[in-house]
Amino acid sequence: MARAGKEIAAPQLGLRLRFVDVATDTGGELLRLEVFVDPDQPVFGKHMHPRQEERVEVLSGGLRGQVGGEGKVLNAGDAFAVSATVMHHWLSQPGEPTHLRVEFRPALRTEVVFETLIGVASEGKVRRNGMPRLLQAAVFIQEYGEELYFPIPGPIKAVLAKVVAPVARRYGYAPFYERFSGGDPLPPPR
Repeated sequence: MARAGKEIAAPQLGLRLRFVDVATDTGGELLRLEVFVDPDQPVFGKHMHPRQEERVEVLSGGLRGQVGGEGKVLNAGDAFAVSATVMHHWLSQPGEPTHLRVEFRPALRTEVVFETLIGVASEGKVRRNGMPRLLQAAVFIQEYGEELYFPIPGPIKAVLAKVVAPVARRYGYAPFYERFSGGDPLPPPR
């Protein structure tokens, strides 16, 4: 599991994360990260968090993206909170690296999601925007519906979770890999 100070990176995505405050240290109330993004890179694809607020503060560099279907630009010194259930995606600004402070309230199992996504990305198993490929995505959809929601039509999502995910698991895809999380078991949903 994530611990304060732990860093994970996916150089292929131009992305590095440092855990600052984790669920076990905050009683599950907060996950705080520092995120470092190379210039002109996606910071994960379009998604939303069904039960969490995500607060982004730009410490240096900048972001551009969409929040709830509207264009948004954040520069150094800006902060913005994305409410639960609001679809969003971000790209770092061209020119210089971006340094962010990102908070999720409540923490849920989001740190495990990041460890796993960054881990599979470091092995080259995600698309350029950081989103997992089909079989891994199916397992994620089945396991992490509280933490992460991809913009996939409901009937397709149901097939992925109920039909594709069990097949993917038989082929070794998992929502959690001990090699990325230091051997700790997957925590139960909160």
